[in-house]
Amino acid sequence: MERLSVWKRALCAAVVAVVTVGGCAREGGDIAGPTVAPTPTATVVPTATGEPSVTPTAEPSPTPRATSTVRPTATVTLTPTPRPRPTAVPLSVLATQVPELAPLLNNPEVDIAYKQLVAAYAQYGQQGAVAVAQQAGLLTPEGDIRIDLVLDGPATEETLARLSSMGIKVLGTQDNRVQIAVPQSLLLSSAQQPGAALSQLSGIEHVTALLPPQ
Repeated sequence: MERLSVWKRALCAAVVAVVTVGGCAREGGDIAGPTVAPTPTATVVPTATGEPSVTPTAEPSPTPRATSTVRPTATVTLTPTPRPRPTAVPLSVLATQVPELAPLLNNPEVDIAYKQLVAAYAQYGQQGAVAVAQQAGLLTPEGDIRIDLVLDGPATEETLARLSSMGIKVLGTQDNRVQIAVPQSLLLSSAQQPGAALSQLSGIEHVTALLPPQ
């Protein structure tokens, strides 16, 4: 009990001392209480949370392809020389332009194929006449010009002899037809008027027409 009393007295004395010191500090300010340094407050600077700026990498410009300065060589197309057209000048006009041909061109017994042949010779020369004869199927393998003479009856020995004397080849006879081959030199000779041989053939007795071969 005595120890308890001593502890109580000591506790009361401590309380009194604390109260006294606090009162003095409040009244006179001579005794200051323990100064407590304020705890510094850390200032947190917010870090920018924006997405990082990505600088796009410029794509390299494509290197232009080298343009060839070599131009392609033009292809030359060889156009065949057109064959002459004997009808470029109408026969009636040609007969007026070349009066020497008028008797033959107006002769109804001579087929138009031979008139065109003579007209081609007058306009384009022998090469043009041969081209016309070839197109019409008038040439023999030897290059002579074939003609069928139409007679008013069967061929006679006299008619055949007359043809031979003119230098004309007789290829054969059939009914009232005589197949002949006239050399180009005779029909288209420059020594005589072109077509003169045709006029002579049409003037033979019993001959009524000069036609292309059948």
